Amino acid sequence: MHVTWSSIIAGTAVFAGGPYNCAEGLLATAETTCMEGFPLPDVALYIANTQAKYSNGHIDNPANLRDAKVYMYSGRIDETVHRTVMDHLLKYYQNYVNLTNIQYETTINSGHTLPTLNWGAPCYDTQSPYIGKCNYDGAGISLQQIFGKLNPANRGTLSGNVIEFNQREFINPGLSMPEQGFVYVPASCAKNESCRLFVALHGCEQGFGDVGTDFVVHTGFNEWADTNNIIVLYPQAARSQLIPFNPMGCWNWWGYNNNPLGYDDKRGIQAQAILAMMGRIAQNVSTADL
Repeated sequence: MHVTWSSIIAGTAVFAGGPYNCAEGLLATAETTCMEGFPLPDVALYIANTQAKYSNGHIDNPANLRDAKVYMYSGRIDETVHRTVMDHLLKYYQNYVNLTNIQYETTINSGHTLPTLNWGAPCYDTQSPYIGKCNYDGAGISLQQIFGKLNPANRGTLSGNVIEFNQREFINPGLSMPEQGFVYVPASCAKNESCRLFVALHGCEQGFGDVGTDFVVHTGFNEWADTNNIIVLYPQAARSQLIPFNPMGCWNWWGYNNNPLGYDDKRGIQAQAILAMMGRIAQNVSTADL
C-alpha cells in the first residue's frame, strides 16, 4: 500500500515484514525468502521491479518516498519473520527514503508479536493473538515516527467508538475479506474536525475470524488516535480453504487472489478495496454512511 500509493500515504510502520515485491507472486518464495530469509531477499531485483511497475503506471512515482516516515520493528527472538528479512526491507527503503526518516527497533526481546505496554501474551511468546505484553508502546512509538510529536494517549475511557461496517460494499465475497470491517472514530473526528487517517493491517491469523476484536481494541492505536484527531481504519482479511487458498487469514502479499503480476500494485483487488474505504472516510469523516 505504501509503495503503490506513495503520493497519498505519508509513512508506514512495519512490524515483521519483508521488502516490497519480495514474494514475486510465489507462495514458496513468500514462505522462505520473505520469512526465513533464505535464499536471501534480492533487493536489487525488487528495486528494478519497483521501477518497472512505475514505468507501466501500476504504482505511484517511488520518488514520493523520499520524505516518507518509516518505522520498522523486528523482535529479537522472532522466528517467524527473521531479522535478516527486516534488514533487507531496510536496504530497500534506504534506496528511496531520506535516512533520517527511518527508525528501526531491534532490541526488544519479543517473539512474532505486536508489542504493547501491558496487554497480551508474554512478550517472548509467539502465540495468538500475536499481541505481546512487552513494556514497549509499539503503537505510540510508531505513530509518532509517522506523524511527529503527539499528545499523550488517552489511558482512560475513550471519547469515540469502534464502528463495525460491511466490507461487501468495497469487495465481492470470496476474495478472503469477510463482511466485518472496523474503524475507530474519536469524538472530535465525528464532529467533523480536521483529522488524519491511519490504516492498521493485522497479521496472519490476527483478523476478526481468529481473534475477534483483539487487534482492533488492544493494540494501543485507538488510545493515541483519541487525543490526536486520528481515525484508525481496521480492514479485515479472512481464512479461505479453496479458491483463493489462504488458510491462515493473511493479506494477499504473494498473489492468491489475482494475477501474480498485479496483486501488490494498483491492480490488487484487496488493495483497491482498502483504498476505497480510505476514500469513503475522507469524504465523510462522521462515517455515518459506512
